[in-house]
Amino acid sequence: MRLFSWLLFGAAALVLGLAVLAYVWMQGMGCAFVTSGECHLRLPWQMGAEDRRIFVYIPLGLAAVLGLGGWLARR
Repeated sequence: MRLFSWLLFGAAALVLGLAVLAYVWMQGMGCAFVTSGECHLRLPWQMGAEDRRIFVYIPLGLAAVLGLGGWLARR
């Protein structure tokens, strides 16, 4: 069970890392079409509701579920 717990914690960390990379990549793709030269990385609370749900809430929820599963597997 201890190995399964560590696997779940590792999967949660992987999901968080991939979520951050996807978030930065998505912001970079948005900046690729800006012609004014003024483009900066928007923070999650500055995003629209739909984008925030897709790029912030879903990955955080998945990582939280995996982390909870790792914690429960340890017990």
